[in-house]
Amino acid sequence: MDVLLCNGLGIEVGKWLCNVIKVKTFHWIYDSKGNYLSRLAVLVKPNTWHKYEWNMFSSVQRYSAVVFYIIYGIVVQNINFFLKFLLWIPASHTILTVRILFIGISGFPVTSDFYFFIMNDHTRLNPTAWVSFLTTGLEVGLIVKWGWNVFREPIPRVMIVFW
Repeated sequence: MDVLLCNGLGIEVGKWLCNVIKVKTFHWIYDSKGNYLSRLAVLVKPNTWHKYEWNMFSSVQRYSAVVFYIIYGIVVQNINFFLKFLLWIPASHTILTVRILFIGISGFPVTSDFYFFIMNDHTRLNPTAWVSFLTTGLEVGLIVKWGWNVFREPIPRVMIVFW
């Protein structure tokens, strides 16, 4: 009864919702012939290969979108150091390694989603990019909240002159 009502109803509602928001259908069937590495490569390779041409100087809007994404990438890389400092986590801690791996692996679909978003006249940003942008915003908010008094001292003059 549980399988039929709860799980079956949940699957049907999920399929309906995916059709409503037009989520891409994935085909998980693969050829079981060959060794383990070749089967693994078939599972993780993309269905199609795209050539990315950002053309950032073609319009002001595209230029500002690419600059935004570059700044976003720099912020994502620096968040790790700020969180490590504010939360007193040692550099060798597993959570930092897992976070870096997660951000690194999720960077591929986020970049692809953002690329197609700015190339297709801003039709729709996919959920992967939204989740990544919102996670980064949350982490920046935590850094601002917890680091407000930590980073209050002005930059030393020697550092400014040297820089």
